[in-house]
Amino acid sequence: MTNQEFKIQVVPLSKKLLRFATYLLKEQSDAQDIVQEVYVKLWSMRNELDKYESIEAFAMRITRNKCTDLLRERTRKYASSIDEVTIKDASEEEREKAVDVEESVKRVKELIRELPDNYRELITLKDIEGYDFNEISDILGVNVNTLRVSLSRARKKLRELISQRCYETR
Repeated sequence: MTNQEFKIQVVPLSKKLLRFATYLLKEQSDAQDIVQEVYVKLWSMRNELDKYESIEAFAMRITRNKCTDLLRERTRKYASSIDEVTIKDASEEEREKAVDVEESVKRVKELIRELPDNYRELITLKDIEGYDFNEISDILGVNVNTLRVSLSRARKKLRELISQRCYETR
């Protein structure tokens, strides 16, 4: 792969890799370091990248593996930040709804963090990042049918957590 081909095929993946790494690590600076390491690895392998069917899936797999390695090195968990919702020129009722939505999103994200790593990762890739099953299969190296079953179980577990928390707050 030439330098120009690398710029065209690999460099544009940076935002997606950073978003994925940030979600897994919960730390922007750590995610940036991981993505930089991924690019160093991809650059050193640039002459071998043509043999991969999907460079994006390969890059996502490297990112996932590097994030997993980093998380294994650490014993503490990271707190995630919630996206801020801002509404300009909104009525009081709209602002209240926005606050309710923000709180709901925050609660669901907290519950997703409580899921086992494999479930959290599947929900992130499928429901948050929007990858299809074939892409996730390439990223994780898992059979598509296994992914479907695991995702179903992950969603079921998330629904159970939501129901449990709703019951606890009553």
